Amino acid sequence: MFPKCLALVVLSTLVLAATPVLAGDGCPSAKAAAESPSVQSVHETAIFSVPQVADEATVKSLTMALAKQEGVISAKANSEGGTFQITFVTGKTNAETLAKAVAEVAPESKLEKVEPATVAKHDCSKCPSKASCSKTK
Repeated sequence: MFPKCLALVVLSTLVLAATPVLAGDGCPSAKAAAESPSVQSVHETAIFSVPQVADEATVKSLTMALAKQEGVISAKANSEGGTFQITFVTGKTNAETLAKAVAEVAPESKLEKVEPATVAKHDCSKCPSKASCSKTK
């Protein structure tokens, strides 16, 4: 009888000790997921008025300058509207820092507005290297 009671007490203790881990509190991947930029960070899009946005050299220079900036997710030129849109992570950069980077390439550029961005998740379902890809889905 004593071995059964001891086994029951040990088993109960193990189950109670494992409950936080099973709930995700002590799980390293749950912590990493909670700290990932896609979960915690807010994305915004800064829209700049750039007169030479139709010039390919200007767009390439802007793209290269913004590639060096931490927190920039995407940069897109709209030649018809004369604008350049930059989507960024607010915790890593801000519109003023991006305005300085854009002004170095196109001094006559002007920040028009900053608005919340919707960042689409990557669809890797048809990618031939999806099994070996290191991107977080």
